[in-house]
Amino acid sequence: MATMVPVQAKIGGTALVATAATAGPDKCPPGDTGGTKIYVLVENKSGAPITVTVADPGKTPYGQQNPSITSVSVPATTGLVVIGPINYDLRQASDGLVNLTASATTSVNFYAFRG
Repeated sequence: MATMVPVQAKIGGTALVATAATAGPDKCPPGDTGGTKIYVLVENKSGAPITVTVADPGKTPYGQQNPSITSVSVPATTGLVVIGPINYDLRQASDGLVNLTASATTSVNFYAFRG
């Protein structure tokens, strides 16, 4: 398990920080209720497509079931896919973070940023 640290996107550019995918779940802080948006760029340099799953946190604070979350397919070799926004309601009750799990971890990196 690795925890991503989002960097702030800037008009002049921002260097993204790679977090290598692990057996997971890997974790990302969610955006806040004040409008901060968090995104995760998934980089797949492996020889096969992968799937990244965002864990369903269950029920909302109002006791309603969240809709099912669709897993994201990331193409092989030069695959880059952005997932987001990673909203506050996707956080797990246990630690307040959002769980992401890659179907394979070799040559897969996550990059979290605020935009």
